[in-house]
Amino acid sequence: MDIFEKNILELNRQLTLKAISFGNLEKVRNAKPDSIFIIGMGGSGIVGLLLQNLTKDVSIKIPVITWNDYGLPAEALAKAGYYHRPLLIFVSFSGNTQETLDGFAKAKSHKLKAIVSGGGKLLSLAKKQKIAFATFEKNSLAPRQANGLMFYGTLGLLKTALPTTKIIELSSKINPADYRLISKKIASQIKGKVAVIYSTVPNRHLGYLWKIHLNEAGKNLAFSNVIPEMHHNEIVSFETKPKNIIAILLTAKNDSVIHKTRFQITKKVLNKYQIPSIHIFVNGKDNLERAFNTIANAQWCAYYLAKSKGLDPLETKTIDFIKSLL
Repeated sequence: MDIFEKNILELNRQLTLKAISFGNLEKVRNAKPDSIFIIGMGGSGIVGLLLQNLTKDVSIKIPVITWNDYGLPAEALAKAGYYHRPLLIFVSFSGNTQETLDGFAKAKSHKLKAIVSGGGKLLSLAKKQKIAFATFEKNSLAPRQANGLMFYGTLGLLKTALPTTKIIELSSKINPADYRLISKKIASQIKGKVAVIYSTVPNRHLGYLWKIHLNEAGKNLAFSNVIPEMHHNEIVSFETKPKNIIAILLTAKNDSVIHKTRFQITKKVLNKYQIPSIHIFVNGKDNLERAFNTIANAQWCAYYLAKSKGLDPLETKTIDFIKSLL
């Protein structure tokens, strides 16, 4: 068993506050912000999209804004209008992400902020400046394999700032091994093809999770979009019967009747233009379970894709190369 494989099998161990260490929580205790800004990139930044789409599940009733760039969004910088008491949460697995550190530096005058990190410069700054933080053991994890740790670290900070935040621990409810065989089959269908992934708007985070795991770990071109928006533009491109394309249709229990109809229509059109498709029904009693079941499924698929190409799913040579040029 290699490291990546072991990390997938232990995903459920991340889905509890017991896996997180916290510090300086008094800095955000009962702060009751009027908005939440999640600032982060790549596998760290996905925490923002997850939280944005799972606000009802964790009883968050204020806006959640994500930021995946240098600096800070205008709403966080504004001194008047927009939001008056934003909580800025900087998420970086390594703690050395250039864009996130830049945003943190620009937030110097903001009193209500916190960080989630496995170490590096960001964690050092938080400790030095006595800023609330959540941290965890990185061990052999890649950033995209630590979604659970960073999500629960963020939840823990939010629970402190917003006591009404609901934390549902999933460590006993998610079994990554359940997805191993089906993911291996899906990987064999995707190999050699560009994957286009479709979900509903409420489940757009699920499509994006598939995309990033196939990209980084599977070394496979993949793109995600939502239904019905793709029926107003992207669907037309299939008229040319493009080669080496495969569609992944993600459906779930929370899809509405009209969305189910839209998926059926999508499959009919894809068949018409000879585009193969894979239907994946996302299991889970609620949105949280569906999110982490998706992560397990997508990670296994990406793992087997990389292995089938003789590649290491942990390596991201081009990302490292770009960082060396900056």
